[in-house]
Amino acid sequence: MIEPELWGQSSEFLTSCHKKNISNVKNLIKWKENESIFEFGMADGSNSKSVLFPILPDNYKEFIGSDVSRRMVEYLKRNNNDPRANFIIFDISSETIPAEFENRFDHIFGFAVMHWVKDTRQALKNMYKMLKPDGQILLTYADETSADEVYQDLSVHPKWKRYDHKQLISPFFMTENAFDEYRKLIREAGFKESYSTTDYIASQLTDENMFKDFCLSVNPILSMVTNEEYEEYKEEFISRMKNNKLNHTRKNSLTGEISCNTSLTVTIVLLEKS
Repeated sequence: MIEPELWGQSSEFLTSCHKKNISNVKNLIKWKENESIFEFGMADGSNSKSVLFPILPDNYKEFIGSDVSRRMVEYLKRNNNDPRANFIIFDISSETIPAEFENRFDHIFGFAVMHWVKDTRQALKNMYKMLKPDGQILLTYADETSADEVYQDLSVHPKWKRYDHKQLISPFFMTENAFDEYRKLIREAGFKESYSTTDYIASQLTDENMFKDFCLSVNPILSMVTNEEYEEYKEEFISRMKNNKLNHTRKNSLTGEISCNTSLTVTIVLLEKS
C-alpha cells in the first residue's frame, strides 16, 4: 500500500468487519499493567483508530506501530499526538529483529495484513521472539484477496510481466486450503491457539470512484510504472479488478450508476505464547 489517504477513504468495509470481530474476541484479551503493544501493517492508521485504540487499557506503557511503507509511516507520525506512541518502518518478516524488541511486547496486533507478508514462517518466528511469556497475538487475514488473481495474470502479461507482481500475491493463494497452511505454521512457531473463527465479508461499493481508489491504494506497482505507461497500466489493473473471482461490477440500467460487489473470507485468530 502506498496511498494513505486513498486507503483510509475506501477501506471502511474492512473496518466494519474488524469492529464486529474484535467485539467477539475482546473479552479473551488478557491486558496487563503497563502494556507494551506492537501493531504491524498499520497502513494509514484509520482501522487502528476505530477498532483497536478504543479497547486499549488507559494505562498502557507504549504503543509501537509499523508499516513497510515509508509514506504510511510518515502519515502515521503526522497524525498522532499520543506521546506513548511511536511509528517505525518495519517488515515483520525480516530475517532479524532489533535486539530491543525481543521479549518486549505483551500484545501484538495485525489486521488484514498477514496475507501481504512475504514470509509467513519468518514473521511468526519473529513475533514469537518479540512477545513476552504469556503474551498474546491477534491476527486477521484473508485466504485470498481480489487482487491476487489480477497480480497472477499480470505476472505473465506480455507487457506488464517485467514488474514483479508475484511478490504481491498472498503466500497461499495457489494452495488448496490456506487455513490449514497458516495453522501449521502457527503451531510450528510455538503458539497456542486460544481462539479461531472465519468471517465471510460481502460489501457493495456503490461509488465507482471509491472502488477505483481502493484498487489504486493497494498496488505499489503503480509507483514503478513509467509516466508514459502509467494511465495504460492503471486502466488495465482497474478493469481486471472490476470483474474477477471475488469482484463483480454492475451498472444500474435506470440510473447508469456503477457499483462493485466485493467479497473475501477472513480468519481471526488469537494466539498465546505459553
